[in-house]
Amino acid sequence: MGILDLITLLIFLAAGFTLINITYLKLPSTIGLMAIALVMSVIVLISGIFIPHLTDVAVHIMEEFDFEEVLLHVMLSFLLFAGALSIDLSKLAEERLPILVLATFGVIMSTFIVGYLMFQVFQYVGSPVPLVYCLLFGSVDFANRSYSRSCAHSEGQYSRRVLKLKLPESHCLMTV
Repeated sequence: MGILDLITLLIFLAAGFTLINITYLKLPSTIGLMAIALVMSVIVLISGIFIPHLTDVAVHIMEEFDFEEVLLHVMLSFLLFAGALSIDLSKLAEERLPILVLATFGVIMSTFIVGYLMFQVFQYVGSPVPLVYCLLFGSVDFANRSYSRSCAHSEGQYSRRVLKLKLPESHCLMTV
């Protein structure tokens, strides 16, 4: 299985999970996709007890690829491009100072709070992960949470001003 096979598999699974979310769960897209992915991960782990070959296949796929390479050098560029397409630059320019200040402090706080807590949790459970990886997770986690909330609140009855104050990321300027 090559890198293109892995990307194809991930896109196929994401499309299938999105269809399940739209049809049955009706959650905001990012939240629904993550929930279904978590459920499927648990199903694979549990079914690995009864079908050990399934666990072997999953472990083989995980060991075969350098996910750092796949994530940082392949998938991240597409995700950033897709996110940039949804930004209205005129709205971003109108509120640039509050967004800049809040996003900067939000990312810094999340990076250190979430990252350090994750570092401590991994240490506690006996699976030490380098602090730099935990800090990276904290910064990425903030952006994902903000994007998920902006999608969730875009269907609610919040005004644009409230959303901009609650979601200090540029993602909050999506069509609200």
